[in-house]
Amino acid sequence: MHNAVERSAEATLVPMTAADFREHGRVRQTAEDTIIEKYIQVARTYYEDVNDMTFLTTTWKAYWERFETPLIIPRPPYVTVTTLTYTNENGVETPITEGTDFVVDSKSMFATIKPYEGLSWPSDVEDDGYNAVTLTFVAGYTAATLIPEPWLQGLRLAVEVMYDRMGPYASAIDARFPMPFNNMDVMLGAYSVPQI
Repeated sequence: MHNAVERSAEATLVPMTAADFREHGRVRQTAEDTIIEKYIQVARTYYEDVNDMTFLTTTWKAYWERFETPLIIPRPPYVTVTTLTYTNENGVETPITEGTDFVVDSKSMFATIKPYEGLSWPSDVEDDGYNAVTLTFVAGYTAATLIPEPWLQGLRLAVEVMYDRMGPYASAIDARFPMPFNNMDVMLGAYSVPQI
């Protein structure tokens, strides 16, 4: 299992715009579009992090202490591997090549990486190196129109609750009402990605 995952480059696309939300929330004025866009970003990031998935094409880095067979690529849906490197016993970062050293099986929900047929993973991985194996990859839908509608509806509901609670208490947790993301979790529960 991977040690950690981090965003290397944020998605340049958005799952919905402030205008999309205004249509859903029956909001007529555009003066609050900036805060609405921030709410959309917060809701998207929350759901991606809690459910180990990706809305729109984002570059990620995943780290392992050593090679595993297979390496399971987190944050589906998978798009492509950018680089796979490891730190060798001399502390040198060493790349290995897709199609020569390893292959990617992208047919499952979680894409996996295995050594090329007849080969093994490199044996000179740094023994005591945390995060000695680094995978840089791209995951996420390539267009907002490809995102499943329940995911989008969950985002709309979460943004709507945050928007409706704007004001002097917007940053406080109000125990009398469900947090905005409870709505999203309910909507998207059937689409949640199993944790690995």
